[in-house]
Amino acid sequence: MTDTLIPVTIAAAVAALVELYFYVNRRIIRGDHTVETAYQTGNTGEVQDIEPGLTQESASPSARSGMLIKNWIITHTDFDGFTSGAMLLRLLGSETGILFSSPGSLLKNLKTASAGLIESDSIYIADLALQPHAEHDFADCLNDLRNRGINVIWIDHHEWPAGLVNRMQSICRQLVVDPSEKTAAAIIRRMLPADDEHAERLLKFVQRRSDRDDAEWDERWRAALSELAYRRDPEMSETLLRSWANNEDSNVLLNYLARQGRKREQATRDIANYLHRREKTAHNRSLLVIDVRTRRLERDEKGRILFVMNGYQPSMMVGKQACNSQHGDFCIILWEDFRYSVYRGLDNDLYFGPMFGENELRNAVYRVGGHRYAVSVRVLPTLWAQIRALFRWRPAPEAETFISFLKERY
Repeated sequence: MTDTLIPVTIAAAVAALVELYFYVNRRIIRGDHTVETAYQTGNTGEVQDIEPGLTQESASPSARSGMLIKNWIITHTDFDGFTSGAMLLRLLGSETGILFSSPGSLLKNLKTASAGLIESDSIYIADLALQPHAEHDFADCLNDLRNRGINVIWIDHHEWPAGLVNRMQSICRQLVVDPSEKTAAAIIRRMLPADDEHAERLLKFVQRRSDRDDAEWDERWRAALSELAYRRDPEMSETLLRSWANNEDSNVLLNYLARQGRKREQATRDIANYLHRREKTAHNRSLLVIDVRTRRLERDEKGRILFVMNGYQPSMMVGKQACNSQHGDFCIILWEDFRYSVYRGLDNDLYFGPMFGENELRNAVYRVGGHRYAVSVRVLPTLWAQIRALFRWRPAPEAETFISFLKERY
């Protein structure tokens, strides 16, 4: 066993030295050319932003010790999740804690929230689907909460597998799953007063139909929330979301995140214009493979190879922008070696629902969930797959397997 680990340890050390070299130099190598880019290094000639610290007064209330929490909100880390969270904060008031979750971490966060509650308190889950492979674990947890007198109100617009809603409805205090709505926020809007103008403003924001007078407000918050979605900083996210829920726009944190978000959107436009790999599917559709891992091989607009180390990652809009500019019917974005997204592009007839659930392809396990037009994909990698990923510039075999699966199915 020791003899086997020695070569792996040496290889890992060499890889670490290479990583350190590129980190110090912070460069993109284009074939035999070396070119610094502003979005890669941050060396734009401008005074660099300094992240504002969260003081005791500005820090998120549920992060402070001793806060009385009557209700918890668990919501997703995208625009719809943020909007849903802000609306629920308006509905439930200040004595409400908030947790941000992915579908994969939902069960853990549900248990975290329930640990701080007493009888007659409630947990609101928004914009998160129950993962079918964990149905029994969720049922046990929800039954425990119900027996303790804790109400669970679950609001979602993703598609759930047949029968799952009926099985969960008997356990939850209220379960509303409406895939006909494009956002969970639209469902939550029904729970707020009809004359709540700011709630209506929030709904228009997430539905991309803000009034003309709100154009500047919309752009500012969209840039800030885009940056939040990338950072996934729970305290920063909660602090800003409480300001958004209370319609407070004079905010140092908001201004900082909006500036950073605009820079990321510029990087998104730059990366969207790369010459991304194009695959033709069995049904003659055009599939773009958009690799935005922090270490990757790319081709610039002129087709020159980029060896990208410590690469700046774009926002989730890179798929839509790339499909629009390069005529892609749909795309797969490789965020990490084992985390991908699939988005509909120019072909509005694509339906990704049949992929939902757990799939095994060539001995690798993939968990897929989301919308009929956009899905997230997570691979459950083996230890050996994770070790191999340390030394690879090109997409992992697991990614190539899923790309082949998309080509065959669509």
